[in-house]
Amino acid sequence: MTAPKRRWFRFSLAAMFVGVAVFCVWLGWQVNAVHNRRTAIERIQISGGKVNVWGEEDAEFWFHDGPVPSVSFARTLLGDKPINAIVLPEGTLFVDREQIESLFSEANVYSD
Repeated sequence: MTAPKRRWFRFSLAAMFVGVAVFCVWLGWQVNAVHNRRTAIERIQISGGKVNVWGEEDAEFWFHDGPVPSVSFARTLLGDKPINAIVLPEGTLFVDREQIESLFSEANVYSD
């Protein structure tokens, strides 16, 4: 008696295109999030605010409430870093503060 031939998993070219398209949309979403965070950090620092990246040595003491901040593995590969605390410059609008808090959900946001 002969053993039955093993049937390999098959998929169509269309299924592969759909899979690649879904992956590219997800990757674009992640790249956009990292870009928006970098832009926000630059704007905060230019306007006189302070941003503390988790794990970097700093001359000042920063206090963090809650769990250790982290970002996803994919965002880490794209160059994103977890932010510990953000001190907004004086005169920051409430709408801007809400946007910053949504971009940096892992960070403590303080007003100067």
